[in-house]
Amino acid sequence: MALLSGVFPSIVMVEILACLPARSPVQFRCVSKSWRSLLSEPYFMMMWLNRSATSLLGYNSRCCNKYLVHGFGYEPNAWDCKVVRITYSRGFARPADSPIRPWLVEVYSVGKDTWTSLGRPNFTWMIHGNSRAFVNGSTHWLAAPTKDAPYDSIVAFHMEKESFGEVIQLPQLENLSQFSLNPRGKATLSVSFGSLALIAFSLWNREESGIWVMEEHGVANTWTKQHHIVLPIGSTVQAALGLPKHGKILLRTVDEKLVCCDVEDAQISEIGIQGGHPESSFDVIEFQAV
Repeated sequence: MALLSGVFPSIVMVEILACLPARSPVQFRCVSKSWRSLLSEPYFMMMWLNRSATSLLGYNSRCCNKYLVHGFGYEPNAWDCKVVRITYSRGFARPADSPIRPWLVEVYSVGKDTWTSLGRPNFTWMIHGNSRAFVNGSTHWLAAPTKDAPYDSIVAFHMEKESFGEVIQLPQLENLSQFSLNPRGKATLSVSFGSLALIAFSLWNREESGIWVMEEHGVANTWTKQHHIVLPIGSTVQAALGLPKHGKILLRTVDEKLVCCDVEDAQISEIGIQGGHPESSFDVIEFQAV
């Protein structure tokens, strides 16, 4: 690495390595300690997935009888990043008006460069959207009992065990009475300082949102509402993307801009990134190695 860095800048080396097939970064970890450190970094893993395996982490795909959702996570004991993919299907032999159900769960290991089929999942909940919350060793999704029902629970998949855990309950309904848990309301999960967080928008406008944090993972009565944000009039938000540290929240506006909002004073600052077209510009996976 030291010899090559004298020829190529470090950023160029990272760009080159991120474009290689999966087996190459795994093998190159043996070159030196510095290469092993670089190729094990979550930042590099995310770059590699975005460059070389966009089909693994692509947006939800709906085609005929299939609907896919994804989750990204990290198995620290094995120094391995993983993608879990849940396929929803009504089955090719079923009528077009049959309900779509969870049909197959597969796990992709970056280190092994292989897909493993786990068969049909042991739940019937409908998940909308890719997971944005990896915490406590598991990736999490908001879930509903049926396709058009509001969210009422959280489904979690443990990356090391490669299995689904117990369903996690959302905050009490009376605490959410003013907020939308309809999938079209763009409620989402995130991570706040290592804890699972829920972001939901007001039933009546997209300039008001609430943020709840689960102080003890998996314990429903530890949900605490930590922020109630009322944005300046005209700051209509299309979706919340995540909760970076330092009291900020990333938002996608209706005109497809990515902005940063201070959760304490609701001040908005533009990041300078402009999206291309609705529903496909931005996504965020809050990643924290454990």
